[in-house]
Amino acid sequence: MSGACTWLGGRGAGCARAGQTRWLKVILVLIACVGREAVADWEFLIAADDADWYVDQAFTRKRGTMAKVWTLQQYRNGRSYQSGEYWSSKIQAEIRCHSLQWRVFYFSTYSDSRGEGTPVYTQEAAGAWQSVMPGTVSEALYKAGCEPGKN
Repeated sequence: MSGACTWLGGRGAGCARAGQTRWLKVILVLIACVGREAVADWEFLIAADDADWYVDQAFTRKRGTMAKVWTLQQYRNGRSYQSGEYWSSKIQAEIRCHSLQWRVFYFSTYSDSRGEGTPVYTQEAAGAWQSVMPGTVSEALYKAGCEPGKN
């Protein structure tokens, strides 16, 4: 423990206990930083023509009349982009519950299924607001974010 104790800046008789406490803190921070992908619990949302859509209710948030929803799209066939082929994508959608509008807040594509593998493309800029249309993916996103438990 003395090497780790020195590395962590510990000294004296309480070094072993302090070092263990510091290591525990480091480990907890690393676990927290692993990312939401490691703990995502994707629930089926809707089948579209080209992909099945899933939502992670644990990361769906509604504040007032606004909601944010994380989704996973699992494509039936690979798609091409400049920098490679992708089989899945993740979207964070932002929804105006009171005016039935939505937009893409974050978008990323991945070389493997289930949002895994190498990121092929990422867009972190909010898109334009669009109307929620009945019977579409946008309506399913609206229900997941603004009416949780009813989809």
